[in-house]
Order: sequence, then structure tokens, then C-alpha cells
Amino acid sequence: MCAVLALATVPGLVQADDFYLRGGAGHVDASGLEGDENLAWTLGVGWRFSDHFSAELGYNGLGSYFGTTPGAGGPLDPEISSFELGLAGKFPLGRSGLFAQARLGAHRWDITRSNVSTSSSETGVDPYVGVGLGYDLTELFSVSLEAARYKTDAHDLDVVMVTFELR
Repeated sequence: MCAVLALATVPGLVQADDFYLRGGAGHVDASGLEGDENLAWTLGVGWRFSDHFSAELGYNGLGSYFGTTPGAGGPLDPEISSFELGLAGKFPLGRSGLFAQARLGAHRWDITRSNVSTSSSETGVDPYVGVGLGYDLTELFSVSLEAARYKTDAHDLDVVMVTFELR
């Protein structure tokens, strides 16, 4: 029900001048973990409160990994996700449509470890930081290449992804 209500607000958010939708996909490299599915993805909303700065809220899938933790029934396979809240800066590079961007904030991460017979979960709050270069394709749509680091208690997650913004 909540998802239906959230989707119903999307047209209003996109029409408002200061709000935008953000999404992307790419590759994640986690320190100390072997990749099973090194796909990172993000989906979020932002509110531009000045010409160059905005507040963002989002959800991230930060990969699935081979069993690295011993457990009943065999090794446990970690899967990492997070909710983020942060600030973003977007700075034009001349009049060409190119821009540089920086993002920083906190994310509440969740590492779920499971196998066929058991599962466990660990959560925490840590910082994230990112930089990128992008291009405004139109007044309503931009694409960028970003590099970010998401910290957790046990791992540093280095993410490189292509992101899209719909204003």
C-alpha cells in the first residue's frame, strides 16, 4: 500500500521545479568480500534548495557476495543494502552543460547473511562520500558518472555507477 502511495506522488515531484528523481546502476567492490553479484544500484529523490545544493534521500543495493562467514548449514552469503540521507552539490563547468558534482551524508546499512538453513542481520550508520562528472542532456534530464565510497563497520564499499536525474 505504501509503495502505491509513494508512486502516486511521483508525477507531482517531477513537475515541481526544485524536486528530482535519481537512479543509477554500476559496479561495487567491497573490501574483504568476493563478489557474487557486484551490481550496485540506487534510487532516490532530491530537493534542490539553492542553485548548486540539494538534499537527497535514497535506497541503495550494494551487492551480494560469496560466503565469507562460517555458519550452520555452510558459509553465509552477505547481501548489503542501505538508506541514505545527504547533501549534493552540482557545479556547472562553463556553459556547455557539463557539471561536476559532490555528494556526502550518512547511510543506514544492513548486511544480511544467509544460507539454506539460517540467516542473520547486522545494521549500522556510517558516512558516504562521492564525486562525479555529468552532462545536462536537456533541461529535465542529465546523466553522470560517479565514484562513491560507502563505509560499514566491517567493509569499505567502492562504487562506480552511471546515474540519471529527472527533474
